[in-house]
Amino acid sequence: MTKPYNPFDWFWIAGGDETRFWSSDAGTYVDTMPEGAGVTRIATEEELAAVLAVYGLPGPVDVVPERVSPAQAEIVLYHHDAGILLGRVNALIESYPYEPVRIWWRKPTYFARDSLLVGVRD
Repeated sequence: MTKPYNPFDWFWIAGGDETRFWSSDAGTYVDTMPEGAGVTRIATEEELAAVLAVYGLPGPVDVVPERVSPAQAEIVLYHHDAGILLGRVNALIESYPYEPVRIWWRKPTYFARDSLLVGVRD
C-alpha cells in the first residue's frame, strides 16, 4: 500500500527518467525507492523544483523567481554563509554614494530580477 502524500517524504520521476528518483527527504536523486513509497510523475525538473519550493524544499534545479520580497532576499543572503554576505551587502548599500540606492534597498515592495538596481556593483 502506498503511503499518503507527504511532500517532505516523497519520490518523484522527472521527465520520464525511471532510472533515478528524486527524494524530497534526501534532497537528491536516489537509485531505488523503499517498498510502498509514494511516487509522482512530473513533466520536468523545473516543474518539480517549483512544486518543492512551495514547501521550502530543494529541487533538482534552482528556480530563480522573477521577483522576491525584501524578507526573502535577506533570508537567502543570510543562509548563503550564515550572515556574512548579508552583512557585506548591507555595508555596501549604506556606503553607496547615491541616496536612491539606499532608499531602494531599505523600502522596496519587492526586488525584481530585471531591475537596473539589482545589477549595481561597486
